[in-house]
Amino acid sequence: MKKIILAALSALALIFTSCQVGSNDEVETNSYTEPDVTVSGATLEEGAFAYISYNLAEYAGKAISVDLTAEMKVINNGESAANLMWQLTDVGSYPIITSKSFPAGTSDWVKVTTSSSNAKNTYTAGADTVLYLSTYGTTPSDLEIQLRNVEYKITSSALGGKDWMDESVPSIKETYSDTFEYFGIACENNSKELANENTRKGIAKHANSITMGNEFKPDGFFGWGFSGETVTLVDFTDSTGKKFKVPETLNYSTVDACLAACKEMGVKMRGHVLTWHSQTPDAFYAENWIADVTTTTDQYGRKSTESIKNLVDKETMTARHEWYIKTVLNHVAEWEAENDYRAIWAWDVVNEAMADDSGNTYTGSNQNWLRGSTNGTKNKGAAAGGSFWYQIYGNEEFIINAFRFANAYAPSDVKLCYNDYNEYMNYNGGYKTDAILHLIDLLQSAEAKTINGNSVKPRIDAMGMQSHVDVEQPFPKVSDYEAALKKFLNKLDVHVTELDIVANTKSSAKTGYSDYFKMLKKYGKNYSGSHKITCVTVWGINNGNSWITYKSKFPLLFNNNRTTDSFNAVIDAHNK
Repeated sequence: MKKIILAALSALALIFTSCQVGSNDEVETNSYTEPDVTVSGATLEEGAFAYISYNLAEYAGKAISVDLTAEMKVINNGESAANLMWQLTDVGSYPIITSKSFPAGTSDWVKVTTSSSNAKNTYTAGADTVLYLSTYGTTPSDLEIQLRNVEYKITSSALGGKDWMDESVPSIKETYSDTFEYFGIACENNSKELANENTRKGIAKHANSITMGNEFKPDGFFGWGFSGETVTLVDFTDSTGKKFKVPETLNYSTVDACLAACKEMGVKMRGHVLTWHSQTPDAFYAENWIADVTTTTDQYGRKSTESIKNLVDKETMTARHEWYIKTVLNHVAEWEAENDYRAIWAWDVVNEAMADDSGNTYTGSNQNWLRGSTNGTKNKGAAAGGSFWYQIYGNEEFIINAFRFANAYAPSDVKLCYNDYNEYMNYNGGYKTDAILHLIDLLQSAEAKTINGNSVKPRIDAMGMQSHVDVEQPFPKVSDYEAALKKFLNKLDVHVTELDIVANTKSSAKTGYSDYFKMLKKYGKNYSGSHKITCVTVWGINNGNSWITYKSKFPLLFNNNRTTDSFNAVIDAHNK
């Protein structure tokens, strides 16, 4: 958890009201009015990001929603606009309640309010929950902020459901043990999830597989902000016999902690991910491992790489690719041997290499199926939907290489997967399903090459359907998803890898989970086809921690480690 450093302390003036809403849940609304105040970024301690904050710890363990109004006047001595955001912390994420951009200079008084939709969003408060004012991408000392008429309402209620460890709560993995080989939960290695003993017990009860949300991505192994300027480079001899410079080592401390947690819990892991256009250091693609980049800035002041001016050639990138996959897989194998525990049972070898606007032209200069080849992705950085992999290769060669390297260095019984989102899209303007099916055909028919002294073909064992579905939209319907699933099952086993649901109400989330699990279970162990769904993984533990809290209040199966209506729907879907 990030440490909040207060820019100013405030005595709360409290106006209290209480009411009963509905027949089952006691809902309490408290209104607060704060004193007028001026805060200056120049007075913030080093590392602080909160200009002012209001303590909401009294709501710990309750479901809360926040409705705020405030008048703000900003003296911005910087050269660009400053985006000021009212946010919450210790609710599983850092949701923005409301925000306003202030251009350089002195503004007029501006009233900011929480939108009606944001005011309805519900979060689970923790012991350190505060409502705070922050900015991003702005030098704090450039800002002086005047606040007046700051008022907010906190609507709270008791959490529903049962504790997920309660003896009366059925285990999901045990419930579906006759249907899927693995039921998985995605998690992060932080104090609320994998690094928390109580959470590990809950994971162990309900899942026999986990996926790390970020820790096993290239940025996790290289370390955030990686550059060749700060590491020792050594020689690596690739499978062609040529030598290339590579980092002497990668970062393994967090990776090893996650593997150790698997052993403690008695669960396995899906490794996620070896090759991706995103969350990979720019230096990985750059000459001398030092990227010369141009950047772009979004509306919130966040910078991202727009282009890399010194991309390496294909030969160098292929050698680095082999080194990286070999190094990661060898380290995992060494850890497993030293600890006498087989942790990783599957790897996402390549992630999200197809474009959302995929066409049906698969070769030549007009090809339009891979990320980086289409009108929507060409010549763009990763944050804008492009791919430096494609910019270096200009075709699918790097994907074929990845599955060949993975086959060479992974144990033969570890499942190798391609993983993607919107994998059910197949209509005019986005033939993504067809593009993935074409890739599978290429992988299954690709030639063998000498890798590490052996003749090795690419190996793909499963299709990873991420399954971030939105039940509030007309597409995909469950039938649309099922149609794509059946196409993949004609070629490979399927892993449902990142299931969550965008839903506006508890009822629609419950119905969504019920409908999807009723459909998915048809293609499990009892399916008559030669390929089956062998794993279903839900992308997160608690609703408040989900990556889609900005657009869905009920995406997952638990809330504050308590069961939800969606959890009950998943259990009922199996039993009916």
